[in-house]
Amino acid sequence: MRVLAVTFSLFFFLFLFLFFSPWKSRASSEKHDIPAVLTEGEKRWIAAHPVIRLAPDPDFRPIEYFDEKGDYSGIAADYARLVERKLGIRFEFVHCANWDDVIERARHRDVDVLNAVVKSPRQRSDTDCG
Repeated sequence: MRVLAVTFSLFFFLFLFLFFSPWKSRASSEKHDIPAVLTEGEKRWIAAHPVIRLAPDPDFRPIEYFDEKGDYSGIAADYARLVERKLGIRFEFVHCANWDDVIERARHRDVDVLNAVVKSPRQRSDTDCG
């Protein structure tokens, strides 16, 4: 689960960078090449994962959830789409029944990223799989 924690840290860093970067003033539809932001290891990981499986917590409104049409919604979804555009990557949004299902899939490496994880004693024990 350390890989998942590192991946989450990577995306958290990217979110911060993208919002406080000098590119912020450019057109939002413009795709940017930002190689200086990523380490060589991160670039290799992204190259090896052309589709990154992201498992949202389906019951974490308004942060992240699936709407009545089944679309990933909420502020975390907005961030995920921004990262997709800025890095030229693609997320596959994995529908899970509940948080326990999200964690179980993460433990079995059926998903690559958990987007809006909140640090708490329960989350720490759920996501610390060694």
